[in-house]
Amino acid sequence: MMEILDRASLRQVDAVYNMGLDIDAACLLVIQTSGDQAAASIEAIANICEMTGATYVAHVDDPAEGEMLVEVRRRVWPAFEHLGKAMLPEDVAVPRQHLPELMAGIVTIGERHKLELPTIGHAGDGNMHPLLIFNGEDKNEVERVRTAFAEIVKLALSLGGTIAAEHGVGTLKRAFVSEEIGPSELGAMEVIRAALDPDRRFNPGKKL
Repeated sequence: MMEILDRASLRQVDAVYNMGLDIDAACLLVIQTSGDQAAASIEAIANICEMTGATYVAHVDDPAEGEMLVEVRRRVWPAFEHLGKAMLPEDVAVPRQHLPELMAGIVTIGERHKLELPTIGHAGDGNMHPLLIFNGEDKNEVERVRTAFAEIVKLALSLGGTIAAEHGVGTLKRAFVSEEIGPSELGAMEVIRAALDPDRRFNPGKKL
């Protein structure tokens, strides 16, 4: 397991649960190993983190201590629920080497549109979950969220990524499918859909 939480997520979790987190850190990377070589693997990973500029590295072999670190990740969602606002979790993915650019870009997008856009995700495969937080009763803010989300999707594509990693396309991302998948690929999908579901009863109203 390799999970990452950005600064906004760390600050909100610590504000709600008082876990003593470093709220000035750019992010928190939580890595868990298993198997016969778990201890050696985690020590090697810790050394890599230190050599590549991590400001603080802690590695534990006690299950209870390890569970506490994982709990930080689990508490992100409920911590933001304390704000009492609408929350729209989304997902995009990029090649792992572009994660810093994606996360920095999401921060910039949030600042530009005056929105809270905390981001967590699975650093091991580049799958990130920006969490769009907004007042659903404020039409102007809702529109800013739509614009910000479109910019996040386009940023992911510009970094060689995909508009949907785990959550699928659904309705929100329909407009962006053609920016990632060409007409010939979409045409092939339509042929398969027509053969299997000529009456279009399966999952109606989506892209295909």
